Amino acid sequence: MAGVVAFPKEVSQIQEMVRWANARHLNVMARGLGSGVMQGIFADDDTLILDLSGLDAIINLDKISGHVTVQSGINGWTLEQALNNQGFTTGHFPQSIALSSVGGWVATKSIGQYSTRYGGIEDMVRQLQVVTGTGDLYTVGHLSPRRSAGPELLPLFIGSEGTLGIISEVTLKIWPVPAAEEGLAWSFPTFATGLDVMQTWIQAGLLPSALRLYDEAESARTFAQVGGAVMIALFQGAPEMVRVGLEVAQDLALSRGQALDNSIVERWLAARNDVSAWGPLLQQGFVVDTIEVSGTWAGLKEIYQQVMQGASLIPGLLAITGHSSHVYSDGANLYFTFIARPASPEDAPSLYREIWQAVMDSTRNAGGSISHHHGIGRIRQPWLAQERASELVLLEQVRRVFDPHDIFNRGALWPR
Repeated sequence: MAGVVAFPKEVSQIQEMVRWANARHLNVMARGLGSGVMQGIFADDDTLILDLSGLDAIINLDKISGHVTVQSGINGWTLEQALNNQGFTTGHFPQSIALSSVGGWVATKSIGQYSTRYGGIEDMVRQLQVVTGTGDLYTVGHLSPRRSAGPELLPLFIGSEGTLGIISEVTLKIWPVPAAEEGLAWSFPTFATGLDVMQTWIQAGLLPSALRLYDEAESARTFAQVGGAVMIALFQGAPEMVRVGLEVAQDLALSRGQALDNSIVERWLAARNDVSAWGPLLQQGFVVDTIEVSGTWAGLKEIYQQVMQGASLIPGLLAITGHSSHVYSDGANLYFTFIARPASPEDAPSLYREIWQAVMDSTRNAGGSISHHHGIGRIRQPWLAQERASELVLLEQVRRVFDPHDIFNRGALWPR
């Protein structure tokens, strides 16, 4: 457990606490709302945890430019509702939106369910205020949409997981709430066929807000759709643009699969953040988790096949299923869900690690990246050291610039 937990209400208090921790060489960890799943926060007696949930104000809303500036501890859903009341949206809808903070989104390089239209958090952040390891406050980034003024510091803090500084303030670009919204659903003979259609859509310039493809097993479990891979798409925007997007999407998919009733999309919208089914499984001693990775279109099918084959060899694994939920012109993510039964409660940790090992190794062997949006924390750190081996020396030098006394979130992200 932590040695000290502090609840700053002002940025100046963060600065004071960082300097206080520096003098005692404490490990300093910033905590948003605690929804992380990669052991990003793992405290001991020499740790000062800065709970930032009290920094939850909306500082400024620029309706003309489409910017909102907030303190980093603000709850994501609270911000979204406040913006909706003014006719705007962040466009950022992670599954944890009601449980996570905006600062956490930035620190973990998160992504939302509508990323095909709005992008990831790295596409939304315009400016940050950060407190470095010396207790100094800096503003990084600029409100202009683009500038050519030398290398930018802003991207370094997006995904830094609390190892470079404490994010105290965030400026995001925002959008008007879309005027129209309509979805469609398709079934394809195989997951591979569905991936081909997704690639065709995105490379043809279609930009649905959400685009998701479930493999055969996950389609059966999620939608009771047996015998195929289900894809759902949600189009948003001006009514005319939505109508054209639906027409083009249907034309491109027509020869590859079968259209399904749109009620499937409504069911997904209603239950997309509900993970209550996990509770009884965990109480019964099952090991359940999700792992997301990414790859190029050229390698995505191979990643999927190697992960499924590698994991299936592990004794105790009952099922592993997959879907793709974030799509780009040159590739996509894969999101795996697994359930396993350990031989005994004592065997659960080793079984959990063995499944992770299989998924990570299979992904790397097939040329993919070990994480798409959940971050690294401490769980993925061994594989990060492999994937980014040639960069670690440079990353360590960068870290020492911002955290010269080595106080920020020791043990997270990359090895020290």
